[in-house]
Amino acid sequence: MIALAGVVVNNNIVLIDTYDRLRDEGWTKLDAVLQTCRERARPVVLTAAAAILGVLPIAFGLGLELFHHETTINAPSTQWWISLSSAIVYGLAFATVLTLIVTPAALMVFTRDKRPAGEQRRSILSRLLRRGETGAAQEPEDGEETRPDDEPAIVFPKAAE
Repeated sequence: MIALAGVVVNNNIVLIDTYDRLRDEGWTKLDAVLQTCRERARPVVLTAAAAILGVLPIAFGLGLELFHHETTINAPSTQWWISLSSAIVYGLAFATVLTLIVTPAALMVFTRDKRPAGEQRRSILSRLLRRGETGAAQEPEDGEETRPDDEPAIVFPKAAE
């Protein structure tokens, strides 16, 4: 089971590392995810396939007696290993499908777009309360002075009426 977890974690690290590298190069989220899948689908599938093919003889109950130079099928000594290797084979196949579908989807959902240079990240409180947003310059009403040198006024949301 540790081998199963190791292969799955390694495959996800490969995907996320490639995604991060592409994002650092300036790719958009969608383009980075698509390129990551193009570049890393084959290594992920080949790693999983090699691990599955390596464990498959044990899952079929193939026993190799090295001292007696015999090959047996469904020998009593292989019965315990059949269950374990079957779990590894099916778990690895399922986890590979999840790696190729869920990880890119999670990268699209849970990562943020890059902000232009110089733009500061606002605190969560100011984002929730929409403070600090600048609205379009409003036309002055009758009797108000016009100050063209001023920056646009901060627009606060109106309370529900």
